[in-house]
Amino acid sequence: MFSSLRWRLIWIGLLVVLCGWALLPKENDSGERVSALKLGLDLQGGMHLGVEVDDPEGTLTGEALDDAVERTLTTIRNRIDQFGVEEPTIQRAGDRIIVELAGIQDPERAKAIVEQTAFMEFKIITDGQSFLDRLERIDRAIVAAVGAENLQATPLETQREVDLGAVLGAAADSGTQAADTTGAAPDTARAAATPADTAAGATPGRSAQQLRPLSAFLAPGRVPGEYLVAVENQPTVERWLELPGVEELIPSDITLHWGVEEIGAGGGTYLPLYVLDADPLLTGEFLEDAGPATRDPTFNQPIVPFQTTRRGARLFERGTAAHVNDNMAIVLDNRV
Repeated sequence: MFSSLRWRLIWIGLLVVLCGWALLPKENDSGERVSALKLGLDLQGGMHLGVEVDDPEGTLTGEALDDAVERTLTTIRNRIDQFGVEEPTIQRAGDRIIVELAGIQDPERAKAIVEQTAFMEFKIITDGQSFLDRLERIDRAIVAAVGAENLQATPLETQREVDLGAVLGAAADSGTQAADTTGAAPDTARAAATPADTAAGATPGRSAQQLRPLSAFLAPGRVPGEYLVAVENQPTVERWLELPGVEELIPSDITLHWGVEEIGAGGGTYLPLYVLDADPLLTGEFLEDAGPATRDPTFNQPIVPFQTTRRGARLFERGTAAHVNDNMAIVLDNRV
């Protein structure tokens, strides 16, 4: 009996030690020590915000108010994601939106991000050629900034080609048009299908000149000027694009914007990256009204109705006349 009790106590002691070790602060990727225990708003403090749509004159119909709340909810979620708060709570409660940010270090900045008016732009999606022309130099700049020893990217000549257009159900002629329009060199049209393919194909001892880290993470999208990045690689690509040496290589006549909707293809999940004209056709200041959004009952495609001012109509007519058959992106707070 005494022996049985002793072994129970030993096992309990071991479990206590293991639990204590699991809760010890660990170093994250940034070298900071963070606790494995996630404290909620009530324990570590933070912010609790209630957001409402301002309609002092009561002109919004029930449908318009519901649409405005939903659009505001989407906008706030996108902004908080970019703010970098871990496990935020953003939910709708009737006509109000509740935002809880635990452990926030800069409450005034967080409040300003939530309250600021959304900035909308209409931009043409380019064929991406000017970006492709710089891609090899951008790859070299990333290798120089990050260090070849810290990159697991596969040299392009060892990767297998992937036709994501076929996986996504795109028409065969649209894929041909995309290749013909971009005029990409054969190697720039190649992309890693998944991070597993990339890691598996990595060969130790490759020279820095052979590494193409950004190119390896870009897959051709559904239209010219759209590239697909695996969701797990998106933070890395975003960080690379913000490197000083890389930013200087992005052509001044284009801007790169992430989409907000993830795309499932070939067993993976991707986030689109768009190459857009730097100058917008129109900005939100020239809009008089917009929405609510609906869907075409025949093709189930989204319909976004909007009405411009008289000056906005002239600007929009002039801009679209020069881009017949081109694709246009609606950019809200820098996201397509």
